[in-house]
Parts: sequence; structure tokens; C-alpha cells
Amino acid sequence: MLQLKPLALLCSLSLLACCGTKEKKSQSTTLADCPVIAELVDSVTVLDLASVKDTFNIPMSLLLSSFEVVQLESSDEALVSHTNAHAITENYIGLYSYPSTYKLFDRKGKFLRDMAVKGQGPSDFHSAIYDSHIDEKNNRVYLISFNAYKILVFDLEGKAYPPIPLPFRVPKACFYIDAEKEELIITALPFKKVPYVVWKQDFKGDVLQSIDSKPFILEGNYGNEVDNARNTSAMDFQICTVGLGRNDPLYHYDEVKNKIAPVLTIKWDRDIAWHGHTELPNYYLTRLIIGATPTYSPRSPRILIEKETLRGCYANFKFNMLGNIDGPNYLTFNRGYFIGSMYPHEIKEQLENALAHPEKLTPQMKAKVKKLNDRITEDDNNIILLGKLRGSE
Repeated sequence: MLQLKPLALLCSLSLLACCGTKEKKSQSTTLADCPVIAELVDSVTVLDLASVKDTFNIPMSLLLSSFEVVQLESSDEALVSHTNAHAITENYIGLYSYPSTYKLFDRKGKFLRDMAVKGQGPSDFHSAIYDSHIDEKNNRVYLISFNAYKILVFDLEGKAYPPIPLPFRVPKACFYIDAEKEELIITALPFKKVPYVVWKQDFKGDVLQSIDSKPFILEGNYGNEVDNARNTSAMDFQICTVGLGRNDPLYHYDEVKNKIAPVLTIKWDRDIAWHGHTELPNYYLTRLIIGATPTYSPRSPRILIEKETLRGCYANFKFNMLGNIDGPNYLTFNRGYFIGSMYPHEIKEQLENALAHPEKLTPQMKAKVKKLNDRITEDDNNIILLGKLRGSE
């Protein structure tokens, strides 16, 4: 594992084409030189979109205290396709591979076993896995699917245990597990037949406390999402709506008071088709899809806000530990970890582009990038980039 040292928040100025703004020259070389782009109003951070002018290349070492590249085993049973519902622990990687199964690997990429499959059995999932959690301390893996009425439970050897019943069927949901108390907190996509947007229940399915979903009700559009990052001690969540013109904040849920409160929102200056907020230990990260109609772009604009200073910019993340490559299209920050998945041909293309400009690499970095590129073939399984978030150690 590569241990990363802080780089004094180094970042270099980039063009603004991806944000639809004019190029602006600047001598700024650190994030500290970025303008203040938000204000604190009644304990809520309000991002002023009009104040975000510059795009900077942000090194991933700003966010990560450690980094590693994991080549997943390439046997037939280990192969994964598009992956989501990631889960990372000290010794394990869990990946849902659309459309069929949830796979467990060790941290070196060795395939261990399939944990669950699509089917009609008591420990099968209905459609696709939406969220997952590996509780290494208590030898458990928890999975929730689309249209779930239960949370599936396995041990790390793949043995199925009685599932945790939900009080009603939920279209999409994320969860926090407290194994010692045998309780969980669920945040759900609030369709009309879902009475709560957040609730706490026990492992028997009995609701202990809840937040009414009526202020959040959505039509049954499965393009909408619910998300919580769980990168801090706060219980964060957001409803991410598509093309509805809703300015959905990032919320914290206070379990003791059974209340929710917004902590981050946006002041608009243009049409936004979709936005999603992610809370990191020291930053907020907001992803935008610009326009009146959703047009998905893997590298749509991202805005990074430093919590302490409220300074920020459009962020073009660069994997400086791999020769400043762009890395995966989608970056996931969850439960204190970063994880990204790349097909082998994707990362090889980026590594070869870096090697094509040796003048931009130190001899040590050139050797490292070349060594990685040489050991990857286009017939390999997915390549996983992951690291521990700085501030979550």
C-alpha cells in the first residue's frame, strides 16, 4: 500500500470548457487561493453556484491518506462487469456485478465466493443489489436490493442467515447497521407507498422511530436516487431527483432527537437537471448535470468545497500517484474509503498516455506507471483503485 503525504493542497489551473464558462487566467496554485464559494446560513452551508469560476486539477492525494491498485482475479467465476454497491474493509472487497451476483474478494484481489444471486429463494435478491455493508468484526455481510422487503445476511464464508425483514417494500434504500444493538437506520427513496424517508428498526422488523416521507414524496421514477456516504460520524443522506427542479439538500439525521436538518444546499444560477452531494471528512463534493433535461456525462462537473474555509472550485481529479491519470469515470466515497472500478483497457489507455509524455514524469513515477501497465492485459478482470479517506482514520 502506498502511504500518501500531504501535497500542500497542490492543484493546477485547467480550462473551464466542461463547466460552460469562459477561460479565466489565474496565478492560483493551491486550493487556499480559490475564492470563497459558499456561506454558512443558520448552520447550513449554501453553495453559490455563480461564484464558482475556476476549474483546478486536484490531486487525489488531497483526499486520500493511502492508495492501492488491486487487480481482481481473472478466473471465469471472478469476472465482474459494471460494478456498484461496493463495500471495503481492512481485508475484504465486496462488489455487486450487474446483473447477477455479489462477489467477495480479499484486498489483494483474490476471488473468495459469490455471496448472493438473483432468484426467488429466501436468501436471493429480487432485482439488483443497491447497497451493501461488510461487518468484518462480526463476520457478517448485509445486502439490500431494489424493491426490497428484507436485508439479506451472510457470513464471510457465504453461509446465509435469516434475513432482516423490512416493515414494507422499498424501491431503493441505503442503511446503517448497529450489530451490537441489533438495530439499523434506513434511508429510502420516498415513493408514495413508502411512509418514511428515514427510520430506525430492530432486526425483527419493528419500527422504533421514523421521519414522515410526505414532505419528500416522489413519483415512481427509478432514475431518482437515495444516498448516504457515511464518511463521518454524522448520519448523512440525500434524495437525488432527476429533472424535477427540486433543490434537494444534504441532510444529517439526529438519531437521539429523531430529527433531520439540512447541512448543504445550492443557490442556483442556471438550470440543473440533477445534483448529488457527498460529505467527506474535510470537504463537501457536489456533482452536477447542467441543463433543463438530464444528459448524463461520466465526467460531469464536480465542485469541491473545503468545510473550514468554504473555499472551492470545479474539481478535475487527477491520480497523481499514477502519473496524473484521470482514473475511473465514477468516483465513490463511502464508509471512509474511496473506490473506483476500471476495465483493463480503460486504465491501460490512460497509463500509456502518461508514458507518452515522459517529460512530465519523474524517473521513479515513469518506472511505476510502466510496471503497472506491463502487468495489465486487456483480457484481465476489472482493476480496482481504492484508498482510505484523509480524516477518517
